[in-house]
Amino acid sequence: MQSRRWQRFLTAGVILLVIVGIGALLWITITSDSEEEAHDEAMTSPSSQTGASAAAVTIQDFLYKPAAVGVAVGGKVTWTQRDIVAHTVTSGRPGEPGAGALFDKTLPEVGDTYTFDFQQAGTTPYFCRFHPQMLGNVAVGEAVAQAQPSPSPTSRPFSTVPTGVVQSPPPGATLVAGGLTNPRGFTWGPDGALYVAQAGTPGALNLPGTQSVESRVSLLFCEGWTQQTGEPPPALCPQDVPQRLRTGRISRVAADGRQHVIVDGLPVIAGMFGFAEGPASVAFIGNDLYVLMAAENNSPANQAPREELPSGVYKVNQDGTGTLIANLYQFNRTTPPSVVPPDWGWGELYDMIAANGKLYASDANASVIFEIDPAAPAASRVRRLADLSGTDGDHPVLTGLALGPDNNLYVTNLQKAPYPPGGAKVWRITPSGEFSVVATGFTLGVGLAVAPDSTFYVAEFAKIAAGQTPPIVPGGRVMRARAGGTPSVMLESLFYPTVIRRGPDGMIYLTYFSIGADNGTTPGAIYRVAP
Repeated sequence: MQSRRWQRFLTAGVILLVIVGIGALLWITITSDSEEEAHDEAMTSPSSQTGASAAAVTIQDFLYKPAAVGVAVGGKVTWTQRDIVAHTVTSGRPGEPGAGALFDKTLPEVGDTYTFDFQQAGTTPYFCRFHPQMLGNVAVGEAVAQAQPSPSPTSRPFSTVPTGVVQSPPPGATLVAGGLTNPRGFTWGPDGALYVAQAGTPGALNLPGTQSVESRVSLLFCEGWTQQTGEPPPALCPQDVPQRLRTGRISRVAADGRQHVIVDGLPVIAGMFGFAEGPASVAFIGNDLYVLMAAENNSPANQAPREELPSGVYKVNQDGTGTLIANLYQFNRTTPPSVVPPDWGWGELYDMIAANGKLYASDANASVIFEIDPAAPAASRVRRLADLSGTDGDHPVLTGLALGPDNNLYVTNLQKAPYPPGGAKVWRITPSGEFSVVATGFTLGVGLAVAPDSTFYVAEFAKIAAGQTPPIVPGGRVMRARAGGTPSVMLESLFYPTVIRRGPDGMIYLTYFSIGADNGTTPGAIYRVAP
Protein backbone atom coordinates (compact mmCIF):
# COMPACT_ATOMS: atom_id res chain seq x y z
CA MET A 1 0.00 0.00 0.00
CA GLN A 2 2.85 2.36 0.87
CA SER A 3 4.49 1.51 -2.41
CA ARG A 4 1.37 2.43 -4.33
CA ARG A 5 1.00 5.66 -2.43
CA TRP A 6 4.47 6.84 -3.32
CA GLN A 7 4.03 5.77 -6.89
CA ARG A 8 1.11 8.12 -7.08
CA PHE A 9 3.14 10.77 -5.29
CA LEU A 10 5.67 10.84 -8.08
CA THR A 11 3.45 10.56 -11.07
CA ALA A 12 0.66 12.82 -9.86
CA GLY A 13 2.61 15.23 -7.80
CA VAL A 14 6.29 15.61 -7.77
CA ILE A 15 7.25 14.82 -11.26
CA LEU A 16 3.93 15.56 -12.60
CA LEU A 17 4.75 18.93 -13.73
CA VAL A 18 3.11 18.15 -16.73
CA ILE A 19 -0.41 17.57 -16.42
CA VAL A 20 -2.82 20.30 -16.66
CA GLY A 21 -6.39 20.92 -16.43
CA ILE A 22 -8.15 22.86 -19.08
CA GLY A 23 -9.46 23.15 -22.36
CA ALA A 24 -9.31 26.66 -23.30
CA LEU A 25 -6.57 28.87 -24.39
CA LEU A 26 -6.49 32.45 -25.21
CA TRP A 27 -4.05 34.00 -27.56
CA ILE A 28 -3.89 37.12 -25.46
CA THR A 29 -1.63 38.71 -22.91
CA ILE A 30 -1.24 41.91 -21.11
CA THR A 31 1.85 41.00 -19.16
CA SER A 32 5.19 41.90 -20.59
CA ASP A 33 7.62 39.70 -18.73
CA SER A 34 10.82 41.44 -19.67
CA GLU A 35 12.27 44.88 -19.67
CA GLU A 36 12.70 46.15 -23.20
CA GLU A 37 15.04 48.97 -22.30
CA ALA A 38 17.75 49.66 -24.79
CA HIS A 39 16.46 46.86 -26.96
CA ASP A 40 15.54 48.80 -30.03
CA GLU A 41 16.12 52.44 -30.72
CA ALA A 42 12.85 52.42 -32.60
CA MET A 43 11.13 52.06 -29.24
CA THR A 44 12.32 55.47 -28.02
CA SER A 45 12.87 57.72 -31.00
CA PRO A 46 10.70 58.94 -33.86
CA SER A 47 11.07 57.52 -37.34
CA SER A 48 13.32 59.33 -39.78
CA GLN A 49 10.33 59.42 -42.12
CA THR A 50 9.18 62.75 -40.64
CA GLY A 51 6.49 64.35 -42.76
CA ALA A 52 6.75 61.67 -45.44
CA SER A 53 3.82 60.64 -47.59
CA ALA A 54 4.15 57.06 -46.42
CA ALA A 55 5.74 55.06 -43.60
CA ALA A 56 6.19 51.35 -42.95
CA VAL A 57 6.05 49.49 -39.64
CA THR A 58 7.08 45.88 -39.17
CA ILE A 59 5.43 43.83 -36.40
CA GLN A 60 8.07 41.42 -35.15
CA ASP A 61 9.22 39.97 -31.85
CA PHE A 62 6.23 41.56 -30.09
CA LEU A 63 7.37 45.02 -31.16
CA TYR A 64 6.25 47.65 -33.63
CA LYS A 65 9.43 48.52 -35.55
CA PRO A 66 9.81 51.45 -35.50
CA ALA A 67 7.36 52.23 -32.75
CA ALA A 68 7.17 55.92 -33.66
CA VAL A 69 6.69 57.10 -37.24
CA GLY A 70 5.78 60.41 -38.79
CA VAL A 71 3.85 61.22 -41.95
CA ALA A 72 2.37 64.32 -43.55
CA VAL A 73 -1.35 64.98 -43.41
CA GLY A 74 -2.88 62.56 -45.90
CA GLY A 75 0.08 60.19 -45.49
CA LYS A 76 -0.29 56.44 -45.21
CA VAL A 77 1.18 53.99 -42.70
CA THR A 78 1.42 50.31 -43.59
CA TRP A 79 1.93 47.63 -40.94
CA THR A 80 3.34 44.23 -41.94
CA GLN A 81 2.97 41.20 -39.65
CA ARG A 82 6.10 39.06 -39.20
CA ASP A 83 5.29 37.17 -35.97
CA ILE A 84 3.62 33.76 -35.98
CA VAL A 85 1.40 35.05 -33.16
CA ALA A 86 -1.64 37.16 -34.11
CA HIS A 87 -1.42 40.88 -33.33
CA THR A 88 -3.68 43.90 -33.82
CA VAL A 89 -3.18 47.51 -34.79
CA THR A 90 -5.70 49.32 -32.59
CA SER A 91 -5.98 53.09 -32.16
CA GLY A 92 -5.81 54.52 -28.64
CA ARG A 93 -4.33 53.03 -25.51
CA PRO A 94 -5.36 49.90 -23.54
CA GLY A 95 -8.40 50.50 -21.35
CA GLU A 96 -9.01 54.05 -22.55
CA PRO A 97 -12.46 55.13 -23.76
CA GLY A 98 -12.67 55.13 -27.53
CA ALA A 99 -9.87 52.63 -28.03
CA GLY A 100 -10.24 51.16 -31.52
CA ALA A 101 -12.61 53.86 -32.74
CA LEU A 102 -10.29 55.13 -35.48
CA PHE A 103 -8.89 51.77 -36.57
CA ASP A 104 -8.77 48.23 -35.19
CA LYS A 105 -7.27 45.59 -37.47
CA THR A 106 -6.28 42.03 -36.60
CA LEU A 107 -3.30 40.59 -38.48
CA PRO A 108 -3.34 36.85 -37.74
CA GLU A 109 -0.93 35.52 -40.37
CA VAL A 110 2.70 36.14 -41.28
CA GLY A 111 2.75 38.50 -44.25
CA ASP A 112 -0.62 40.15 -43.48
CA THR A 113 -0.63 43.93 -44.00
CA TYR A 114 -2.82 46.86 -43.04
CA THR A 115 -2.70 50.43 -44.34
CA PHE A 116 -4.39 53.48 -42.84
CA ASP A 117 -4.63 56.97 -44.38
CA PHE A 118 -4.13 59.69 -41.74
CA GLN A 119 -6.11 62.83 -42.62
CA GLN A 120 -5.81 64.85 -39.41
CA ALA A 121 -2.73 66.44 -37.84
CA GLY A 122 -1.73 65.28 -34.39
CA THR A 123 -0.40 62.21 -32.63
CA THR A 124 -2.33 58.95 -32.84
CA PRO A 125 -1.28 56.29 -30.31
CA TYR A 126 -2.00 52.66 -31.02
CA PHE A 127 -1.48 49.26 -29.39
CA CYS A 128 -2.11 45.53 -29.76
CA ARG A 129 -5.34 44.32 -28.13
CA PHE A 130 -3.90 40.83 -27.68
CA HIS A 131 -0.62 42.08 -26.18
CA PRO A 132 -1.29 45.53 -24.69
CA GLN A 133 2.34 46.04 -23.72
CA MET A 134 2.96 46.64 -27.46
CA LEU A 135 2.66 50.40 -28.01
CA GLY A 136 3.23 52.69 -30.97
CA ASN A 137 2.54 56.23 -32.18
CA VAL A 138 1.90 57.86 -35.52
CA ALA A 139 2.70 61.59 -35.66
CA VAL A 140 0.93 63.46 -38.43
CA GLY A 141 2.19 66.88 -39.54
CA GLU A 142 3.65 69.06 -36.81
CA ALA A 143 3.38 66.48 -34.04
CA VAL A 144 6.24 64.23 -35.16
CA ALA A 145 8.56 65.07 -32.29
CA GLN A 146 6.05 63.86 -29.71
CA ALA A 147 5.81 60.36 -31.19
CA GLN A 148 7.41 58.50 -28.34
CA PRO A 149 5.43 55.60 -26.85
CA SER A 150 5.57 55.19 -23.12
CA PRO A 151 7.15 52.01 -21.73
CA SER A 152 4.94 49.16 -20.62
CA PRO A 153 3.91 49.66 -16.98
CA THR A 154 3.92 45.91 -16.44
CA SER A 155 7.39 45.12 -17.69
CA ARG A 156 9.98 43.50 -15.45
CA PRO A 157 13.41 42.00 -16.10
CA PHE A 158 14.01 38.28 -16.20
CA SER A 159 17.67 38.34 -17.11
CA THR A 160 18.72 37.09 -13.70
CA VAL A 161 17.42 34.69 -11.08
CA PRO A 162 15.04 36.54 -8.70
CA THR A 163 16.66 38.34 -5.78
CA GLY A 164 17.05 36.48 -2.53
CA VAL A 165 17.31 33.03 -4.02
CA VAL A 166 20.02 31.01 -2.33
CA GLN A 167 19.93 27.82 -4.38
CA SER A 168 22.73 27.62 -6.92
CA PRO A 169 22.06 27.25 -10.64
CA PRO A 170 23.43 24.20 -12.45
CA PRO A 171 27.24 24.37 -12.71
CA GLY A 172 28.40 25.98 -15.92
CA ALA A 173 24.84 26.71 -17.01
CA THR A 174 23.46 29.89 -18.58
CA LEU A 175 20.06 31.20 -17.58
CA VAL A 176 17.69 31.31 -20.54
CA ALA A 177 14.44 32.19 -18.78
CA GLY A 178 13.85 32.87 -15.09
CA GLY A 179 10.95 33.82 -12.89
CA LEU A 180 8.84 30.98 -14.26
CA THR A 181 6.09 29.40 -12.17
CA ASN A 182 6.56 25.64 -12.23
CA PRO A 183 7.96 25.39 -15.78
CA ARG A 184 7.20 22.17 -17.66
CA GLY A 185 7.54 21.14 -21.29
CA PHE A 186 9.04 23.56 -23.81
CA THR A 187 9.92 23.77 -27.49
CA TRP A 188 11.20 26.13 -30.18
CA GLY A 189 8.80 27.79 -32.59
CA PRO A 190 9.32 28.33 -36.31
CA ASP A 191 10.29 31.90 -35.41
CA GLY A 192 13.28 30.60 -33.42
CA ALA A 193 11.85 31.65 -30.06
CA LEU A 194 11.47 29.35 -27.07
CA TYR A 195 7.94 28.51 -25.90
CA VAL A 196 7.45 27.12 -22.40
CA ALA A 197 4.42 25.80 -20.52
CA GLN A 198 4.06 26.94 -16.91
CA ALA A 199 1.87 24.96 -14.53
CA GLY A 200 1.22 28.04 -12.39
CA THR A 201 -0.16 28.11 -8.86
CA PRO A 202 -3.09 25.84 -7.97
CA GLY A 203 -6.61 27.17 -7.62
CA ALA A 204 -10.15 25.87 -7.68
CA LEU A 205 -11.93 25.39 -10.98
CA ASN A 206 -15.71 25.33 -11.22
CA LEU A 207 -17.58 25.54 -14.49
CA PRO A 208 -21.32 25.38 -13.76
CA GLY A 209 -23.84 25.57 -16.55
CA THR A 210 -21.57 24.40 -19.33
CA GLN A 211 -23.12 21.53 -21.22
CA SER A 212 -20.37 20.61 -23.68
CA VAL A 213 -16.62 20.56 -24.06
CA GLU A 214 -16.91 23.38 -26.59
CA SER A 215 -18.88 25.58 -24.21
CA ARG A 216 -16.37 24.95 -21.43
CA VAL A 217 -13.52 25.91 -23.74
CA SER A 218 -15.33 29.08 -24.76
CA LEU A 219 -16.11 30.01 -21.16
CA LEU A 220 -12.48 29.69 -20.11
CA PHE A 221 -11.40 31.82 -23.04
CA CYS A 222 -13.95 34.46 -22.10
CA GLU A 223 -12.93 34.44 -18.43
CA GLY A 224 -9.29 34.84 -19.33
CA TRP A 225 -10.01 37.70 -21.71
CA THR A 226 -11.87 39.67 -19.06
CA GLN A 227 -9.36 38.96 -16.32
CA GLN A 228 -6.23 39.70 -18.32
CA THR A 229 -7.30 42.79 -20.27
CA GLY A 230 -9.90 44.39 -18.04
CA GLU A 231 -11.90 45.04 -21.22
CA PRO A 232 -15.36 43.74 -22.12
CA PRO A 233 -15.09 40.27 -23.64
CA PRO A 234 -15.69 39.66 -27.36
CA ALA A 235 -19.26 39.48 -28.57
CA LEU A 236 -19.23 35.68 -28.60
CA CYS A 237 -18.70 35.65 -24.83
CA PRO A 238 -21.12 36.19 -21.96
CA GLN A 239 -20.77 39.84 -21.02
CA ASP A 240 -20.70 39.19 -17.27
CA VAL A 241 -18.21 36.38 -16.75
CA PRO A 242 -17.21 35.29 -13.22
CA GLN A 243 -13.49 35.43 -12.69
CA ARG A 244 -11.48 32.68 -11.03
CA LEU A 245 -7.84 32.00 -10.41
CA ARG A 246 -6.01 31.51 -13.69
CA THR A 247 -2.24 31.19 -13.36
CA GLY A 248 -1.26 28.63 -16.01
CA ARG A 249 0.34 30.14 -19.05
CA ILE A 250 2.60 29.74 -22.05
CA SER A 251 5.47 32.17 -22.43
CA ARG A 252 7.59 33.05 -25.42
CA VAL A 253 11.29 33.76 -24.86
CA ALA A 254 12.97 35.68 -27.67
CA ALA A 255 16.58 35.15 -28.67
CA ASP A 256 17.59 38.28 -26.74
CA GLY A 257 15.92 36.96 -23.57
CA ARG A 258 12.77 39.11 -23.62
CA GLN A 259 9.71 37.23 -22.39
CA HIS A 260 6.07 37.65 -23.33
CA VAL A 261 3.13 35.72 -22.03
CA ILE A 262 1.24 34.66 -25.14
CA VAL A 263 -1.31 32.27 -23.63
CA ASP A 264 -2.56 33.25 -20.22
CA GLY A 265 -5.28 32.50 -17.75
CA LEU A 266 -5.13 28.72 -17.99
CA PRO A 267 -6.74 26.87 -15.06
CA VAL A 268 -4.39 25.20 -12.61
CA ILE A 269 -5.33 22.93 -9.75
CA ALA A 270 -3.62 21.27 -6.85
CA GLY A 271 -2.98 17.64 -7.66
CA MET A 272 -2.29 14.91 -5.18
CA PHE A 273 0.01 16.12 -2.37
CA GLY A 274 -0.74 19.74 -3.32
CA PHE A 275 1.62 20.12 -6.28
CA ALA A 276 0.49 22.24 -9.19
CA GLU A 277 -0.99 20.55 -12.22
CA GLY A 278 -1.30 22.83 -15.17
CA PRO A 279 -0.09 23.11 -18.79
CA ALA A 280 2.14 20.11 -19.40
CA SER A 281 3.98 20.64 -22.65
CA VAL A 282 3.86 22.54 -25.92
CA ALA A 283 4.74 21.65 -29.51
CA PHE A 284 4.51 23.18 -32.97
CA ILE A 285 3.47 21.67 -36.27
CA GLY A 286 4.26 24.36 -38.80
CA ASN A 287 2.95 27.61 -37.34
CA ASP A 288 0.31 25.85 -35.24
CA LEU A 289 0.86 25.71 -31.49
CA TYR A 290 -0.49 22.77 -29.46
CA VAL A 291 -0.72 22.34 -25.69
CA LEU A 292 -0.86 19.09 -23.73
CA MET A 293 -3.35 19.37 -20.91
CA ALA A 294 -4.72 17.07 -18.21
CA ALA A 295 -8.26 17.20 -16.91
CA GLU A 296 -8.96 18.84 -13.60
CA ASN A 297 -11.00 16.77 -11.19
CA ASN A 298 -11.02 13.64 -13.30
CA SER A 299 -13.26 11.08 -11.67
CA PRO A 300 -11.78 8.18 -9.70
CA ALA A 301 -11.96 4.85 -11.48
CA ASN A 302 -14.90 3.71 -9.36
CA GLN A 303 -17.07 6.76 -10.09
CA ALA A 304 -19.00 7.97 -13.10
CA PRO A 305 -17.02 10.38 -15.29
CA ARG A 306 -17.41 14.08 -14.60
CA GLU A 307 -15.13 15.19 -17.43
CA GLU A 308 -15.13 18.89 -16.60
CA LEU A 309 -12.31 19.40 -19.07
CA PRO A 310 -10.85 16.31 -20.69
CA SER A 311 -7.17 15.56 -20.63
CA GLY A 312 -5.79 15.85 -24.10
CA VAL A 313 -4.24 18.01 -26.76
CA TYR A 314 -5.60 21.48 -27.54
CA LYS A 315 -4.76 23.70 -30.47
CA VAL A 316 -4.30 27.42 -29.92
CA ASN A 317 -6.15 29.10 -32.75
CA GLN A 318 -5.04 32.33 -34.37
CA ASP A 319 -8.22 34.08 -33.26
CA GLY A 320 -7.39 33.41 -29.62
CA THR A 321 -9.64 30.43 -28.99
CA GLY A 322 -8.70 26.90 -28.02
CA THR A 323 -9.86 23.71 -29.73
CA LEU A 324 -9.74 20.23 -28.26
CA ILE A 325 -8.30 18.03 -31.00
CA ALA A 326 -7.53 14.86 -29.02
CA ASN A 327 -9.56 13.75 -26.01
CA LEU A 328 -7.02 11.38 -24.45
CA TYR A 329 -9.06 11.12 -21.27
CA GLN A 330 -11.94 9.57 -23.17
CA PHE A 331 -9.57 7.37 -25.17
CA ASN A 332 -8.19 5.91 -21.95
CA ARG A 333 -11.67 5.33 -20.56
CA THR A 334 -12.85 3.42 -23.62
CA THR A 335 -9.54 1.74 -24.45
CA PRO A 336 -7.52 1.18 -21.26
CA PRO A 337 -3.93 -0.07 -21.40
CA SER A 338 -3.22 -3.78 -21.30
CA VAL A 339 -2.28 -3.57 -17.61
CA VAL A 340 -4.27 -1.09 -15.53
CA PRO A 341 -2.28 0.15 -12.51
CA PRO A 342 -3.87 0.01 -9.04
CA ASP A 343 -3.88 3.81 -8.80
CA TRP A 344 -5.46 4.19 -12.24
CA GLY A 345 -6.98 7.62 -12.73
CA TRP A 346 -7.58 7.53 -16.48
CA GLY A 347 -3.94 8.35 -17.12
CA GLU A 348 -1.53 11.16 -16.38
CA LEU A 349 -0.19 12.97 -19.43
CA TYR A 350 3.43 13.99 -19.14
CA ASP A 351 5.36 15.06 -22.23
CA MET A 352 4.63 15.92 -25.85
CA ILE A 353 6.78 16.46 -28.94
CA ALA A 354 6.09 16.95 -32.64
CA ALA A 355 7.65 14.82 -35.37
CA ASN A 356 6.87 14.29 -39.04
CA GLY A 357 3.67 16.29 -38.92
CA LYS A 358 2.25 14.45 -35.91
CA LEU A 359 2.21 14.84 -32.14
CA TYR A 360 3.42 12.22 -29.67
CA ALA A 361 2.44 12.27 -26.01
CA SER A 362 3.53 10.12 -23.09
CA ASP A 363 1.07 9.01 -20.44
CA ALA A 364 2.99 8.28 -17.24
CA ASN A 365 0.41 6.33 -15.29
CA ALA A 366 -0.96 4.39 -18.25
CA SER A 367 2.60 3.76 -19.51
CA VAL A 368 1.59 4.31 -23.12
CA ILE A 369 2.60 6.55 -26.01
CA PHE A 370 -0.10 8.29 -28.06
CA GLU A 371 0.23 9.37 -31.68
CA ILE A 372 -2.02 12.28 -32.66
CA ASP A 373 -2.50 13.39 -36.26
CA PRO A 374 -4.25 16.79 -36.17
CA ALA A 375 -4.91 16.62 -39.91
CA ALA A 376 -6.78 13.31 -39.73
CA PRO A 377 -10.55 12.95 -39.29
CA ALA A 378 -11.62 13.07 -35.65
CA ALA A 379 -12.51 9.37 -35.56
CA SER A 380 -9.01 8.30 -36.58
CA ARG A 381 -6.94 11.14 -35.15
CA VAL A 382 -5.59 9.29 -32.10
CA ARG A 383 -3.93 5.91 -31.83
CA ARG A 384 -1.98 4.22 -29.08
CA LEU A 385 1.42 3.84 -30.71
CA ALA A 386 2.96 1.73 -27.95
CA ASP A 387 1.65 0.11 -24.78
CA LEU A 388 4.43 -0.62 -22.29
CA SER A 389 2.13 -1.08 -19.30
CA GLY A 390 2.92 -4.77 -19.06
CA THR A 391 6.69 -4.36 -19.09
CA ASP A 392 9.26 -3.57 -16.43
CA GLY A 393 7.28 -4.92 -13.49
CA ASP A 394 3.92 -4.01 -15.02
CA HIS A 395 4.30 -0.28 -14.44
CA PRO A 396 7.30 1.49 -16.02
CA VAL A 397 5.78 5.03 -15.72
CA LEU A 398 6.80 6.58 -19.04
CA THR A 399 7.91 10.21 -18.95
CA GLY A 400 10.27 12.20 -21.20
CA LEU A 401 10.10 11.87 -25.00
CA ALA A 402 12.63 12.64 -27.74
CA LEU A 403 13.04 11.99 -31.45
CA GLY A 404 16.27 10.22 -32.41
CA PRO A 405 18.46 10.75 -35.50
CA ASP A 406 17.13 7.43 -36.80
CA ASN A 407 13.57 8.86 -36.84
CA ASN A 408 12.53 6.56 -33.99
CA LEU A 409 10.97 7.81 -30.79
CA TYR A 410 12.77 7.38 -27.49
CA VAL A 411 11.26 7.51 -24.02
CA THR A 412 12.61 7.26 -20.49
CA ASN A 413 10.77 6.24 -17.33
CA LEU A 414 10.40 6.86 -13.64
CA GLN A 415 9.75 3.30 -12.43
CA LYS A 416 7.23 2.40 -9.78
CA ALA A 417 7.84 2.62 -6.05
CA PRO A 418 10.17 2.00 -4.33
CA TYR A 419 12.09 3.39 -7.34
CA PRO A 420 15.15 1.14 -7.29
CA PRO A 421 18.36 3.04 -8.07
CA GLY A 422 19.49 2.31 -11.60
CA GLY A 423 16.13 0.79 -12.49
CA ALA A 424 15.01 3.38 -15.07
CA LYS A 425 15.69 2.89 -18.77
CA VAL A 426 15.55 4.37 -22.24
CA TRP A 427 13.33 2.63 -24.80
CA ARG A 428 13.35 2.90 -28.57
CA ILE A 429 9.89 2.95 -30.19
CA THR A 430 9.65 2.44 -33.94
CA PRO A 431 7.00 4.08 -36.17
CA SER A 432 5.13 0.76 -36.12
CA GLY A 433 5.03 0.72 -32.30
CA GLU A 434 7.68 -1.92 -31.63
CA PHE A 435 9.75 -1.12 -28.55
CA SER A 436 13.06 -2.26 -27.07
CA VAL A 437 15.40 -1.21 -24.27
CA VAL A 438 18.51 0.61 -25.50
CA ALA A 439 20.03 2.04 -22.30
CA THR A 440 19.78 1.27 -18.59
CA GLY A 441 21.14 2.41 -15.24
CA PHE A 442 19.10 5.56 -14.53
CA THR A 443 17.09 6.58 -11.45
CA LEU A 444 13.82 8.52 -11.52
CA GLY A 445 14.11 9.36 -15.21
CA VAL A 446 11.81 12.24 -16.17
CA GLY A 447 13.36 13.94 -19.20
CA LEU A 448 15.17 12.79 -22.32
CA ALA A 449 17.18 14.32 -25.15
CA VAL A 450 18.99 12.52 -27.96
CA ALA A 451 22.01 13.94 -29.81
CA PRO A 452 22.79 13.37 -33.52
CA ASP A 453 25.43 10.81 -32.50
CA SER A 454 22.74 8.92 -30.54
CA THR A 455 24.04 9.97 -27.13
CA PHE A 456 21.20 9.96 -24.59
CA TYR A 457 20.80 12.71 -21.99
CA VAL A 458 18.47 11.67 -19.18
CA ALA A 459 17.19 14.09 -16.53
CA GLU A 460 16.77 12.41 -13.15
CA PHE A 461 14.20 14.20 -11.02
CA ALA A 462 15.74 13.78 -7.57
CA LYS A 463 17.47 11.16 -5.46
CA ILE A 464 16.15 8.41 -3.24
CA ALA A 465 16.66 8.81 0.50
CA ALA A 466 16.26 5.32 1.94
CA GLY A 467 14.15 5.24 5.09
CA GLN A 468 12.90 8.78 4.66
CA THR A 469 9.27 9.80 4.08
CA PRO A 470 8.82 10.94 1.43
CA PRO A 471 11.80 9.14 -0.05
CA ILE A 472 12.36 11.81 -2.71
CA VAL A 473 14.82 14.62 -1.89
CA PRO A 474 16.56 17.28 -4.01
CA GLY A 475 19.59 16.01 -5.84
CA GLY A 476 18.57 15.58 -9.45
CA ARG A 477 21.09 14.81 -12.16
CA VAL A 478 21.60 14.85 -15.90
CA MET A 479 23.11 11.57 -17.04
CA ARG A 480 24.87 10.88 -20.33
CA ALA A 481 24.94 7.45 -21.98
CA ARG A 482 25.29 5.60 -25.28
CA ALA A 483 23.24 2.59 -26.26
CA GLY A 484 24.32 -0.38 -24.15
CA GLY A 485 26.85 1.73 -22.23
CA THR A 486 27.17 2.74 -18.59
CA PRO A 487 25.69 6.18 -17.79
CA SER A 488 28.01 8.92 -16.58
CA VAL A 489 27.12 12.05 -14.59
CA MET A 490 26.98 15.25 -16.62
CA LEU A 491 25.34 17.49 -13.97
CA GLU A 492 24.36 16.79 -10.36
CA SER A 493 22.86 18.43 -7.25
CA LEU A 494 20.02 19.84 -9.34
CA PHE A 495 16.71 21.13 -7.97
CA TYR A 496 13.85 19.19 -9.53
CA PRO A 497 14.60 19.16 -13.25
CA THR A 498 11.93 17.49 -15.34
CA VAL A 499 12.04 18.30 -19.04
CA ILE A 500 15.27 18.29 -21.00
CA ARG A 501 15.68 19.13 -24.69
CA ARG A 502 18.48 19.43 -27.21
CA GLY A 503 18.20 22.89 -28.72
CA PRO A 504 18.65 23.97 -32.34
CA ASP A 505 22.09 25.22 -31.30
CA GLY A 506 23.15 21.75 -30.12
CA MET A 507 23.09 22.81 -26.46
CA ILE A 508 21.20 21.03 -23.69
CA TYR A 509 18.27 22.89 -22.11
CA LEU A 510 16.55 21.83 -18.89
CA THR A 511 13.88 23.04 -16.51
CA TYR A 512 14.82 23.92 -12.93
CA PHE A 513 12.45 24.01 -9.95
CA SER A 514 9.68 22.49 -12.01
CA ILE A 515 7.80 22.05 -8.74
CA GLY A 516 7.87 24.30 -5.71
CA ALA A 517 8.03 27.50 -7.77
CA ASP A 518 4.44 28.35 -6.90
CA ASN A 519 4.89 31.94 -5.81
CA GLY A 520 8.08 33.20 -7.42
CA THR A 521 10.20 32.68 -4.30
CA THR A 522 12.14 29.87 -5.95
CA PRO A 523 13.84 30.22 -9.31
CA GLY A 524 11.59 28.34 -11.70
CA ALA A 525 13.77 28.57 -14.78
CA ILE A 526 15.21 27.09 -17.94
CA TYR A 527 18.97 26.78 -18.22
CA ARG A 528 21.30 26.04 -21.12
CA VAL A 529 24.46 23.98 -20.78
CA ALA A 530 27.02 22.58 -23.18
CA PRO A 531 26.64 18.81 -23.76
